[in-house]
Amino acid sequence: MKRSLYVFLGEYSTWFATQDSVLLLQIVAYVSTTLGEPALSLVAATALKQLCDANRTQLAPHIASFGDILAFAGNIPVRVLHHPRILTDNVMVVW
Repeated sequence: MKRSLYVFLGEYSTWFATQDSVLLLQIVAYVSTTLGEPALSLVAATALKQLCDANRTQLAPHIASFGDILAFAGNIPVRVLHHPRILTDNVMVVW
């Protein structure tokens, strides 16, 4: 069920650009909590990438919130780290 939710959130990431940034930040925080779960980490990282790509402008003013996401970096399984594009795109919100 969670896997489907993350796929859905990623696919509809552009919809969040029309919503309040508080909702987007809550979704980003929720998705990031799953980065350390081996069974869901890849789909969560993909959804996070899609959310960041589609909402970069809306997320940029809230860059301090991304410190929590970086806290999960030590728990990200190796198979996700083999997809450096996913992590790089998330970090690009800073730039």
